[in-house]
Amino acid sequence: MSSKSDFICRVRYRNQLPPIPFPPKLLATQPLAARSVEYTTNSLIEQTPHLLTLDSSSSIPFDRLLVDYLDMMETNPDVARVGANVAEEDKLLMTPPRDEKEINKQGRQPNVTWLRRSEYIASVERKQKQTNTSEIRSKLSQKDVEAHTYRTQASQVAGVEATFKQHDMNTLRHPRTKKRAKKLTPILPDMTCWDTVYTIGQFPSDPTDNSRLNKRKYQQDTANSSKQPSELDGTDRGILRPISNPHDANDSYLIWFLPDDSCANVLKRQKSDVNQVLDQPLNFEAVRDYTYRNDNAPGHQNLLLAMDMDDEQRPVMRYNLVKSKLVAQKKRALAPAYRYMNDYEKPNVLTVTYQ
Repeated sequence: MSSKSDFICRVRYRNQLPPIPFPPKLLATQPLAARSVEYTTNSLIEQTPHLLTLDSSSSIPFDRLLVDYLDMMETNPDVARVGANVAEEDKLLMTPPRDEKEINKQGRQPNVTWLRRSEYIASVERKQKQTNTSEIRSKLSQKDVEAHTYRTQASQVAGVEATFKQHDMNTLRHPRTKKRAKKLTPILPDMTCWDTVYTIGQFPSDPTDNSRLNKRKYQQDTANSSKQPSELDGTDRGILRPISNPHDANDSYLIWFLPDDSCANVLKRQKSDVNQVLDQPLNFEAVRDYTYRNDNAPGHQNLLLAMDMDDEQRPVMRYNLVKSKLVAQKKRALAPAYRYMNDYEKPNVLTVTYQ
């Protein structure tokens, strides 16, 4: 064989046939109706009934005789069933297939060597697991199973009443550290604040402003050293107000308001003296904007516990359900090309009156 580069000149294919001596012409063909063969029937075909019938709803052909036979089998159970005169080699085909769930329950292993575990290594371990599970099942009686599953109303009532029984201090121990209990405090729902909605707020950093941060650096209050800095400057009394951008329906965020210096002193005195009445309006100033994400999944719900005294002056814990968690993030500033979207009125000061 030779490649293309072996040729000296290009290969040309020339047609050496002479031209056609006559011009082209059209041939007359029969029309389509004349090509079809006329269909004729006889009396025997017309008198023969059709065996298949079409269902008007699904247009599926079915055998009318088979439908009549099945109807007769359902209405007349005394009719001989199919299978009386079936050969022995064909009866194997009439056996119903086994259910896969029943095969798995029986623990039947597939007859494939590379899918099975080594019986020589794991046989002792597998037998030990089977004996352990059988011992656990034998130890749990029907009464214990009924008490743990709460299937009946009596077991449910008994389970609720068991939570109110007083535990023995001598036998009560921690399940992991095995330490003994020193004191038992009952936990009851707080019915006075049960309608109040609580939410855990998580901020990326300290939500105070720069002026309060500077005061915390240079101010040292020895008398109130045990208190948190947020309690001294009123940061724990901040207010979050939702707001939406009129230029963008998807732009909704929160504005964080903190009390001014005079109102922070009033709130600090009111916190130390609960009987003090706040009869004057308080001003809160806008500090920062936050975007937020509210997570109310059941797995993130918590309990808010507070120590209290009952009617007999005994210590008791009151709890409230915290149903959601609010995660706040600092709102990013808009690019210079989108600054016009911030051209709308925002609240800078809130006037709050406590009742």
